[in-house]
Amino acid sequence: MLRRKPANIFVLDRRNGELVVPAPEKPVPQGAAKGDYVTPTQPFSELSFRPTKDLSGADMWGATMFDQLVCRVMFHQMRYEGIFTPPSEQGYAGLPG
Repeated sequence: MLRRKPANIFVLDRRNGELVVPAPEKPVPQGAAKGDYVTPTQPFSELSFRPTKDLSGADMWGATMFDQLVCRVMFHQMRYEGIFTPPSEQGYAGLPG
């Protein structure tokens, strides 16, 4: 069993290293910062604790209403296309790992 940052759990057969639980490759966002390489797909385990929905402005919070507003504005100014959003020069929102 192998756990990765984005809450995917990969279960492998120890005899041959083959996947026990399917983990199909799915396309992920492209367009990283200049000079960075981004793989076109990532494996997504069917055994996962990933959130069922991506972040949105409504998920932003702060200690005061003003803080929350600033967080929402900043979030909408950044690039965010899910957990595999690559770093970009415009700024990007990433979930902690």
